[in-house]
Amino acid sequence: MRYGLELLARQRGASMSEVVSDAIERALGGRTATLRAIPQGEHHPVAVLDRVWSPVEHERVVRLAFAFPEMLDEREEELWGQLRRLPAVWKRGANRQRLTIDDVDWVALARNSARIQAAGHQLRRP
Repeated sequence: MRYGLELLARQRGASMSEVVSDAIERALGGRTATLRAIPQGEHHPVAVLDRVWSPVEHERVVRLAFAFPEMLDEREEELWGQLRRLPAVWKRGANRQRLTIDDVDWVALARNSARIQAAGHQLRRP
């Protein structure tokens, strides 16, 4: 299946994410999902995906936590809790009690990727 997506993406000159996103959008046919509205008024599930998608898991978790905290699963909630307590990923002077997505230091988050990934792997262990 993955190889087929890779071939289709090459043929279209697009990324696999774009091919999958296109397919999902066509499959949904513009129907409104039961997700709560995105603040900009968009209701479409593809818009949710566009808003939070990143190939890096901890970046997705951060985006999802700020945009749709109710959609975090249990493991993501644990990872989010660890990220909130990691001072290195927040801009200097950020109010740790009232964090916003603007407080994320994305460069520091990427720099601490190995540390964060290790924390995520520990959460996956039974």
